[in-house]
Amino acid sequence: MKKVLAILASVLVIGILIPISLGIYDDYMVYTKGNIVEVRITIPKNYLGFMKFSYKGKIYDKSIGKGGSAGRAAPYNVGDTIKLKYLSGYEDDFLFPDENPLYAGVGVVFMALFCIVILLNQTFFGKKNNTPTR
Repeated sequence: MKKVLAILASVLVIGILIPISLGIYDDYMVYTKGNIVEVRITIPKNYLGFMKFSYKGKIYDKSIGKGGSAGRAAPYNVGDTIKLKYLSGYEDDFLFPDENPLYAGVGVVFMALFCIVILLNQTFFGKKNNTPTR
């Protein structure tokens, strides 16, 4: 039973990591190929930890909650202009100029490798049931 639970948990975690890794890939593309643009703050920070800003007439939001970018929105007011990194084709992904998505990417890779090791261990290399039958 423990073996089945370990396998199911590993498959579930890997299933969750796939969409997360796709989002990190988009952030990586903006990080490596994006340009610095100026955006205008429309809401400095809401109760969920997001700021809203406008760029080219459209409203976007960016998480400024926990993590490295947490203190960045504190001094901003409605109408202030700030610089963010942007790449055409990745409109939902804006990064602060010094924001590096590679840290999250490394964590996702290690977590996926850990789950793969558990899967391999439980399916191929786990203890065999050698109890004698009567």
